[in-house]
Amino acid sequence: MLFFLFALLGAFAYGQGSKEENTMKYYPDIFSSVPVNTSEINACSPKDPGVDWLGLVIRAPLKIEIAAEDADKAVVPLCGFYQVEMTDALKSPSPRIYVKNTDSGHIYEGGLLDRDENPQEPLPLPEEPLDPADLKDMLLGSWFNPDLTDYVSFPVTSAVYEIYVEYAGMQSNKVRVELTVQ
Repeated sequence: MLFFLFALLGAFAYGQGSKEENTMKYYPDIFSSVPVNTSEINACSPKDPGVDWLGLVIRAPLKIEIAAEDADKAVVPLCGFYQVEMTDALKSPSPRIYVKNTDSGHIYEGGLLDRDENPQEPLPLPEEPLDPADLKDMLLGSWFNPDLTDYVSFPVTSAVYEIYVEYAGMQSNKVRVELTVQ
């Protein structure tokens, strides 16, 4: 029963993307090694804030240079960690990513939950209803490394984007990524 809850709320079982060879330049370069669409901790992941911490924290490259002919294959990595109260996670939809074009002010958003590959198969039902009292003082946490272009539909054009994530009533820090399409 608890496994079902983890699978539904936070255990992002990402499938590796099928994008071709990544020809982009990342600043700092270490972001070129991010295992996107996984929940693996990596060199770009935020530091673990500790067991008493609650919230979301994200990191991203400062700048990405993309050849115009590769814009449709762009990989924009976001590395993050969240730790939230289980009771708050139960009341919340999946984490949401917000990408704001700082020039136009337009905000794009998407959910950080993969689509069901077999929607015909019903989800297993819990044996008994969850009692929120049983979840008191329990935390849910995970690392995440989405390729933003897989979860948020936004134009990959030369612009500065401000990015943040919301989940379980909390908002992450904001990061800025400059995309340069040449």
